[in-house]
This record gives sequence, C-alpha cells and structure tokens, in this order.
Amino acid sequence: MTIYINSTYSGERTDVLERPDNNADLKSLLKETLNEKSESGKNIKWIDDNTLEINGVAPMALHTFVLKAEELGKEIKYTKKTIIEIS
Repeated sequence: MTIYINSTYSGERTDVLERPDNNADLKSLLKETLNEKSESGKNIKWIDDNTLEINGVAPMALHTFVLKAEELGKEIKYTKKTIIEIS
C-alpha cells in the first residue's frame, strides 16, 4: 500500500521591510545565506534559472533564506509531499 499526502501553505506578509534592495537577486541572497550558515559546499543542482534541487542542506539554512526573501516582499509558498509505503 502506498499513501500520498500533498499539502500547500501560502500566506501574505504584512510586515514587509522597506528596503532599497527589494528586488535583490534571489540567487545572490541564497548564496550569501548558505555561506553564512557554512552550507555552501553542499549538493545544489540548478535545473534552470529559477529552479534548484538541494540535498543535504540544513533545514535552518533554508528557513533563514526564506525569511530573508519574505523581508524583501517575496511571496512564499510551501508545498510538502509525503509518501508512505507499507509492505
């Protein structure tokens, strides 16, 4: 038996900081955040200009990046996919 669970959360932030770099390059922000968290050498694979696959990066480093993107006024959407296999 296999069970698939999909859940999505997105929300609007009302406490967006006014910053002159509101349209900052997210790739640079990601690189900066991973460097700060000593996660820059991890397995990061760019699939295209706006999509990447990350394996082995600490969840806190990704969370920090998401918080920084939210501060810039970016809308965040979380999609979680869980697969439970019972044999």
